[in-house]
Amino acid sequence: GSMAKPYVTPVYSAEELASEEWRPIPSVPGYFASSLGRVSRIASNGERKVRTPTTNTRGYPKLNLPPHGGRCTRKVHHLIAEAFLGPQPGGLTVNHKDGDKFNSRAGNLEYVTPRENVEHYIRELLPLRPDGGVRRGAFVAGNPPVTAKLTPVLVREIRRRHATGESQTSLAREYG
Repeated sequence: GSMAKPYVTPVYSAEELASEEWRPIPSVPGYFASSLGRVSRIASNGERKVRTPTTNTRGYPKLNLPPHGGRCTRKVHHLIAEAFLGPQPGGLTVNHKDGDKFNSRAGNLEYVTPRENVEHYIRELLPLRPDGGVRRGAFVAGNPPVTAKLTPVLVREIRRRHATGESQTSLAREYG
């Protein structure tokens, strides 16, 4: 697969850091999520240790945490959402409102249906040329240049296939 971009720590203003709020992450005892999208634990000496994520193959920041249900790799935005938005409702996914995978601030996250997630991506983040093609190297939400995987032609094909009864799950698997 493609190489994911290395994690780039967001820049936090002095005001943001002064008003940063930490909340426990219910599913990972001893770990805390911050309103700025950071994850920490408290060391035995009482000092807060902020963890630095790496990225998974799809470019989402992730952390290795103590085992949770047999898995120990957790996406940072899921941890922040759990602490600030509550448990993830069944069938919903976490959306970054501004499309920036490295911006896991609590206020930038929301629970949406997979359909709303795709519609948000198409509406807000898919860079289009005036002729309806995908603009190569367009800047998306402050990230380095990307070429969108879902071209308008693919989007139309996915919509057509969904309309004829194919499940969103199987289409999502096929198109990533």
